Amino acid sequence: DPSDLDIAIIYSSDTVPYTLNTDIQAEVSRDGGTNWKSVTLTEHSDDGTNLYVGGSADMSAEASGTSVKWRVRTFNGKNIEIKGVGITWG
Repeated sequence: DPSDLDIAIIYSSDTVPYTLNTDIQAEVSRDGGTNWKSVTLTEHSDDGTNLYVGGSADMSAEASGTSVKWRVRTFNGKNIEIKGVGITWG
């Protein structure tokens, strides 16, 4: 069972202002999506076109499993384009 799941997201938004972890949220699962754990996202960089954010989730108290999944959700009618997602675990 992965004990930590790390997610990285590349996206763009023409809606300003938007709030990380409110208008865009990420969740991860290690049991195929039966149970989800929220990830607190932090901004890593902004190249003027794309934003690069990421976060980590401690999965040690979550339901066991080895089927890793992620989901990114947007809220509040903000125009956010997801361009790429990567996930690693340990």
